[in-house]
Amino acid sequence: AIAMAQGWAIGRGARLRGVDTPGCLAAQAHAQGFRGMIEVVIDAQRGEFYLEGFALDEAGWHRSAPLRLAGFEVLSQRSGAGVLLIGPETLPQEVPVTVFVPDAAVVAQLAAVGAGFVEPAALEPIYLREPQFVKAPPARTW
Repeated sequence: AIAMAQGWAIGRGARLRGVDTPGCLAAQAHAQGFRGMIEVVIDAQRGEFYLEGFALDEAGWHRSAPLRLAGFEVLSQRSGAGVLLIGPETLPQEVPVTVFVPDAAVVAQLAAVGAGFVEPAALEPIYLREPQFVKAPPARTW
């Protein structure tokens, strides 16, 4: 999504403002009448999940716990403690997740009221762990 937005900015002169997925899902939950403490859960692969807490009340929503990596056991504990988990994927039945996927209209609403515009190069993904990859070997010459 970031690369596509940067392409639009370069090719069409679009102005950019970042909107994060957990915030978008919290805003959607609030708009649908959810109240109280929720945590957004997104699969981070490698047996981990991105987890971010939000408080939803009549006045709006705000972040209550920072974005972090968590294992399945933490999700089980949070669910067992009565915290509503929402996210774009379902998990095994022991950890019920109310499924929400980002809605383009909500992204647009959040962008419309967000802080100032940013330069295209300033938009970057959020990394919570060091990227691990194996670089391809150089091409063979014959």
